Amino acid sequence: MNPKHTWTLVGLAAALFAFIYFYERHLTDPPPVSTKVLTDFKAANVTSIQILPAGIRADFTNGAWQLTEPIVYPARSGAIEELLQALEGLSYQLHLSAQDLHNIKDYGLDAPSLTILLQAGTELPRVLKLGNRTPPGDQIYAQLVAREGVDVVPTDMLKFIPRRANDWRDTTFADLKAPFDHLAVTNGDKTLELQRDSATGPWHMTRPMQARADNSKIEELLFYLQKVRVSRFETDDAKADFESFGLQPPRWQLTLGQGTNTLTTFQFGKSPTNDDTQVYARVAGQNTVVQVPRDRLDSWCDDYEKFRDPHLAGLASGALDVIEVSGLENFKLERVTNDFWVITTAKSRKLPADSGLMRRFIEDLAKMQVVPINGQFAKDAVNEPDLPGYGLAAPARKFVLKRDPKDATPLSTNLLVVAELQFGAEKDGKVFARRPEEKSVYAVEAADFHKLPSQSLDLLERRLWNFSENDVRRLIVRLNGKTEKLGHTGTNRWVLESGAQGMIKEFEIEAGAQELGSLAVARWVDCPTTNRAQYGFSDKSLQITAELDGADKPQRLTLDVGGSSPDKRRYGSVQNGSESWIFEIPDDQLQRIIAYLGIHENGP
Repeated sequence: MNPKHTWTLVGLAAALFAFIYFYERHLTDPPPVSTKVLTDFKAANVTSIQILPAGIRADFTNGAWQLTEPIVYPARSGAIEELLQALEGLSYQLHLSAQDLHNIKDYGLDAPSLTILLQAGTELPRVLKLGNRTPPGDQIYAQLVAREGVDVVPTDMLKFIPRRANDWRDTTFADLKAPFDHLAVTNGDKTLELQRDSATGPWHMTRPMQARADNSKIEELLFYLQKVRVSRFETDDAKADFESFGLQPPRWQLTLGQGTNTLTTFQFGKSPTNDDTQVYARVAGQNTVVQVPRDRLDSWCDDYEKFRDPHLAGLASGALDVIEVSGLENFKLERVTNDFWVITTAKSRKLPADSGLMRRFIEDLAKMQVVPINGQFAKDAVNEPDLPGYGLAAPARKFVLKRDPKDATPLSTNLLVVAELQFGAEKDGKVFARRPEEKSVYAVEAADFHKLPSQSLDLLERRLWNFSENDVRRLIVRLNGKTEKLGHTGTNRWVLESGAQGMIKEFEIEAGAQELGSLAVARWVDCPTTNRAQYGFSDKSLQITAELDGADKPQRLTLDVGGSSPDKRRYGSVQNGSESWIFEIPDDQLQRIIAYLGIHENGP
């Protein structure tokens, strides 16, 4: 190869590299040409919008959109913001310059079908005219005043432009955002008044009588009232014939108040002739008459008794901390932690309560409902001299429910009495009941009443003990005066002690020890007692003892099995010091223990 040619090629390559490095690497693409119709336009900055020739105007004031022309009315902010967002993103598909334009009338912009005026604060308004559609019909001519030329834009945004003021009217009928603590329903000559002590407190009835109110019913009706949407705007004419709508006077009305101030009154009339699912309505003091769905609204006109709390206890909120029980036995229940309660008996003995039974007890109290007395919710205005007729002069059972308002640990001394429930005589499957702060006498189902505890044993901890089969060092079974000892030498390893001979099933004995460790009580019967014989206990009855390994000395837990109870369960007995505690043993657990340990009570 000719060296001269080689160096020539090298020089050309170097020159090309230098050109690329020093020139082309610094070249950038030209900035993209904006096709936005409204350049530098921000929807969020708009404070006023007008649509002509419809004569619709909306202004943004106090954080919300308000229609100001042709009527003053709250606007649907979402609908306005959808149009503004569409305008912010509006791009032309073709721009016709002034030189490209023919007669402006050909584009329909000399008398535009729609004109949109946009105001952002103190800036000059932007005016966008919309003219004819292009021949295919999917585009429309648009002209931004003060800018030359005409744009061809898609017609998608037209769906956001209102044709009449009603398209932008807020269809919310009842705005319940302002706090209120009083409401009154006037239905002809009947008036129901309800009050609450705070914006979130429970409602109580003040008229036609003082009574607890059904808080869940009232809150549900208020929830649906706020969800009601206007189906049709009928008229805004101040000279309209309101009587023809059943609104002068209204058939019924609902008034909301705060303290002594009336906030608003919703008035309801008759239904349209051809649609009884709707009802005419308006806000008192306003000329606008609308149609709204009557579903659930009619419930406000129910008899006042349907607004009374159907639950006797009324435990709608907050946990209980203390329950005092009076009846066959007087005792007190105190909550130590969320799920652990202690029973204090009349003799000041403190015993653990069963967590599951306590939960069920409180649930039963909370769910207990009033049933009619001679077709009525309650017997109202019962005076003290009449209480003996209901067995309530000296109640058969009483529950005082208390709560610590400070939710302190330990409990504070100033406990709040949530409710005092007194139960009297039983008649026709019902039990009469009352709350001493009220004049009414109620009735509850006898079956619901009998679920409630009458003595501390009904709530005493049902788990006898809690140990694992691995904790057992020895099992001792005594029956008919004979004793058999089973030593535990390891997992699933058991031996007969004291020189006894025979075969044992180690896996089954292991299972028997496990079952014994989880033994529970079906029902406590007599605690404490010294009369064990009446329950079928003797020196020859079945006795099972578990010796457990302990840190200091072995622990002995003994179960005595006696006769049968009226419920067809076997009695069991355990010792608590020198006292015997008698209970009924769950039949399934006892049968498994006997089978696993190979016990034959009726002989070999």
